Amino acid sequence: MARIPGTSGNDNLSGDQNGAPENDTIEGFAGNDTLRGLGGADSVLGGDGGDYLEGNDGNDTLRGGLGNDQIRGGEGADSLFGDEGNDYLIGNAGNDVISGGAGIDLVLGNEGDDNIDGGAGVDDIYGGIGNDTIAGGADNDLILGDAGNDSLSGGDGNDKISGGGDSDLIYGNAGSDTLSGDAGNDEIFGGAGDDSINGGSGNDRTGGQEGNDYIDVGEGDDIGFANSQTGFLYTNNGGEGDDTMYGRGGSDVLSGDDGADQIYGGDGDDSVLAGGQGYYGEYGLIGGAGTDTVVGEGGNDLVIGGTEADSVDGGTGNDFIVGGSYNPNGSAKNTHVADSATDTLTGGDGFDTFLAETGDIITDFNNATGGDANNGDIAAGTGQGDNDFVDLSGYYNQANLEEINAQRVAAGQSPYGNPLQWMRADQADGTLNDLTALGQDFTFTIRNGGSAVQGSELTWDNTNVICFAADTRIAIASGRDCAAVDLSVGDMVVTQDCGCQPVRWVGKRHLDARTLADNPHLAPIRIRAGALGAGLPVADLMVSPQHRMLVRSKIAQRMFGAMEVLVAAKQLCQVEGIDVATDMTEVTYVHLLFDDHQIITANGAASESLHTGRQAMRSVGDAALDEILTLFPELRDGAERPTARLCASGRMGRKLAVRHVQNRKPLLQ
Repeated sequence: MARIPGTSGNDNLSGDQNGAPENDTIEGFAGNDTLRGLGGADSVLGGDGGDYLEGNDGNDTLRGGLGNDQIRGGEGADSLFGDEGNDYLIGNAGNDVISGGAGIDLVLGNEGDDNIDGGAGVDDIYGGIGNDTIAGGADNDLILGDAGNDSLSGGDGNDKISGGGDSDLIYGNAGSDTLSGDAGNDEIFGGAGDDSINGGSGNDRTGGQEGNDYIDVGEGDDIGFANSQTGFLYTNNGGEGDDTMYGRGGSDVLSGDDGADQIYGGDGDDSVLAGGQGYYGEYGLIGGAGTDTVVGEGGNDLVIGGTEADSVDGGTGNDFIVGGSYNPNGSAKNTHVADSATDTLTGGDGFDTFLAETGDIITDFNNATGGDANNGDIAAGTGQGDNDFVDLSGYYNQANLEEINAQRVAAGQSPYGNPLQWMRADQADGTLNDLTALGQDFTFTIRNGGSAVQGSELTWDNTNVICFAADTRIAIASGRDCAAVDLSVGDMVVTQDCGCQPVRWVGKRHLDARTLADNPHLAPIRIRAGALGAGLPVADLMVSPQHRMLVRSKIAQRMFGAMEVLVAAKQLCQVEGIDVATDMTEVTYVHLLFDDHQIITANGAASESLHTGRQAMRSVGDAALDEILTLFPELRDGAERPTARLCASGRMGRKLAVRHVQNRKPLLQ
């Protein structure tokens, strides 16, 4: 090991003076020196002046001292210190430790996993190949991670940082920084200051943190966070990927662009834009707290305004639009937290679904976006389609109808015949608000093209408010009754012969006024309360003409040899209180199918479930028939399944009804 001292002049010194690699200590002292370590683990000290230091082979320590120095590490894991002055430091190969020190430094890590600190001054730092850890230090630094999984930190000052290739971790820290992840799956956080962040390609996680930040999450499936103040959060223009963005506090601007994006505005007055493809799923586009503007643009979007008075626009596509707070995964059923603010909801083109809240306004409720509003189409999973949709059945239903009718009768007014008739009458002045008379806080405005939607344009198809048949009460296992329209596959229903049985299939068929006018034989049969005898049904019952009711009497015993028989409803119209409901302008029929034909209880009266006979199968439609045959493939052979009771023919059913009338006997004894 040799100590090689210089002088106060301009020295040119090299190690290994004995011809073999040694661990030398080379000191330049004052002057502009050229010092080379050559082989071995050398310690090279430049001292004062503008020095050139070179470590070459071995794990060297090179220190520039005062002055503007150029320092090259060479091969090995070197330690380079620029100290004071505007220095040029190059690590070359090996895992180097480099410190720029004070001054305006240019630092190149080159190959290896380098640890670089720019120190004070405006530094340019390039990590090169390898997994580098770089800190810019104070002042405005330029940092490029280059190849490798780098950890980059700007420190104080307005820094410009690029990750380069691979997956990088980038912190802007204090100052207004410009941060770019470039390629790879990067994590980028702005820190304090007004930062500009671009995730680049790859699946990135970006966060603005403090300050008013601009964030472009870039291409890929990204997650972006704004900050607690004001942020601008965008995906790359034309960039693809399914992005998740959070505005947090402040007044944020969030834009999704292409891809199935999930965007949450958070607190503050936010503008949320979905972009091209849109998203329909767990969270979607959420304004959060504050007075927000949320726009779905293209795609099938889930658009949520959040709390306070929001403007919500679904844009093109089939959108689900909510003015208040909404969590699809909050419980077994969707969790919806209503607010009292007046939200403005715009669906745009497409088949849009709105969630009703008090005070809200729908601006463009298209009752037939692609077809007839009353066509009765059965959309997958909903039972309604080809139109905008808002579910008002939670407000306009049989329970509330009974209360409102009680008030009307007390005031000398005629009662409404069904929930749909009531809702249409309430819409006559352009605002749905009758429920306020029941002490319920609900007002709702439905418009299209600047004018209120006519009451006649509100149907079961677009509001889920039923007429009669769908609201028939079916006895279920819990001991209570359930509306037929609310039953689902798997629900346990009370049967007369087999105890509680699970529903295997539920079908709905809606008939509008035009369909009923063209097909009068499909008009429902109304069985008024008590018309069957023994006080049954307990409330008016609406059934399809071919739907069979149970008749229990001695007359049936004499005619058929059985006390109980099933008779189609239309064959019973000779009986007082049973007739064709010619006043009905539309109706929804609900079909319930079990493993076997069953006798169930509807509005207290015994009635049949759907029987898979030829006539019944013709009545359900092709799509429903395909579903049934999938559940029960043995029916494809055309074999008739047994019925729960003997079924009277049309002629014999009419004859049975006539004999009951002639003998003044009820159908149920």
